[in-house]
Amino acid sequence: MRQRLFWLFAWLTMYSFAGYPVLLWVASRFRHRDVARAPITPTITVIVPAHNEETIIARKLESVLSQDYPVGLLQILVASDGSTDRTLQIAGGYADKGIRVLDYPRSGKAATLNLAAAEATGDIIIFTDANAILAPNVLTAIASNFADPTVGGVSADEQREPGTSTSAASKGERLYWEYDKWVKRAESRIGSMVSASGSLYAIRRELYRPIVDPAATDDFAISTQVVRAGYRLIFEPNAVTWEPSIARDSREFKRRVRIVTRGLRSVYGIRDLLLPWNSGIYALQVWSHKVARRLVGFQAVAILALSLSLVRRPFYRLVTLGQLGFYALATAGWLGKDKRWSRRPWFYIPYYFCLSNLAASIGIVQFLRHRTVTI
Repeated sequence: MRQRLFWLFAWLTMYSFAGYPVLLWVASRFRHRDVARAPITPTITVIVPAHNEETIIARKLESVLSQDYPVGLLQILVASDGSTDRTLQIAGGYADKGIRVLDYPRSGKAATLNLAAAEATGDIIIFTDANAILAPNVLTAIASNFADPTVGGVSADEQREPGTSTSAASKGERLYWEYDKWVKRAESRIGSMVSASGSLYAIRRELYRPIVDPAATDDFAISTQVVRAGYRLIFEPNAVTWEPSIARDSREFKRRVRIVTRGLRSVYGIRDLLLPWNSGIYALQVWSHKVARRLVGFQAVAILALSLSLVRRPFYRLVTLGQLGFYALATAGWLGKDKRWSRRPWFYIPYYFCLSNLAASIGIVQFLRHRTVTI
C-alpha cells in the first residue's frame, strides 16, 4: 500500500508539471485551432483600477496614450478604489488628453471594476493593472484577435521588467512565468486558455458579467465568462506588458498565498465548468492548471514520508537521498537568498519550488477555512 501511494503521488506530481504540458502538446497535433487575426480597429475602453498608485500612474497612462491606436476610438478610464495619495490629482492632470477619472469609495477591486465597466462605451473592454506598463502596439495586437468571431477574450503576455530585482525568488518567479506562458499558449492552440492574466486582458463588452464574489480573483472571474458564453479565450504573445519583479521574498510568499486562496475561490465559482459534459476539454484544463498544481506541496510531503518509511529498500533509499539533497539546496537558497551565489539555478529553482508550494498549501488551508481576501 505504501508503494502504491508513493507512485500515485509521484505520478500526480509529475503530471502537474510535465504530464499536462505533454498532453497539451499531443492534443495540439490533432486539434490545432488557428485565430483568424486581421487589422481591425473596434472601439476600445481601457479601464485602469488604481488604489494609491501615485508612484506609477503617470508612467502607466503615458504608456496607454503612446499606443498607435485611433484616439477617437479610445476611451480611457482610471477607476480609483478609495485612493488617499496623489493618484487622483496625477491622473486628473491627463483630463485634457481624454482620460476620465472615476473616484469611488474604498470597496475592493471587484466592486470598483463592476462600477467602471458600467461606464464603458467601447465594443472591447481592456482591463489592465496600474503597475503594468504597455509596450508599443499592445492595443493593435489585442484588437486584431477580435476579427475572429469565435474569440471573446484575449490576454496579454505579462513580463517582468529586467533589472527591477535580482533576488532568488524573483529569478524563480521569472522562470515559472515562462513555463506558465508556454502552457497558456498551448491551451490557446487547442481552444481556450484557462484564464487571463490581470496585467492586461480584453473581452467583448457584451460578455462582461459583474463579479458577484468579491473574494474571487477578478481576472479569473471576468475572463472565464468568455468560455462560459461559448467563445474562445486567447493568449496574444505580441501584446507585451512589463511589471516589476517582487523585490522581497516575503512579499512574494504573501502574494502567492493570496493568489492561491482567491484563485481556488474563483474555481469554486465556476464549478459547473469543472464537469466535462458542460465544458468539454476545458474542464480537464482547469483541473490540471488550477487545481492539481496547487496540491503538489501536500504530495511532496507525502512522497518524502513514504520514501522514509521504505528507506530499507535500495530504490527508495536513493529516492530519499535525492529528495533530501533537493531540500538541502532549497534551504541553502533560502539562507543565502540575498547573496550573489544563491542566484545560481541549482539554488533558486529548489528554493522557489518550495516557497511557491508552501504558499499554495497555506492558500488551500485558508480556502478550506473560508478565509477571504477582498481588498
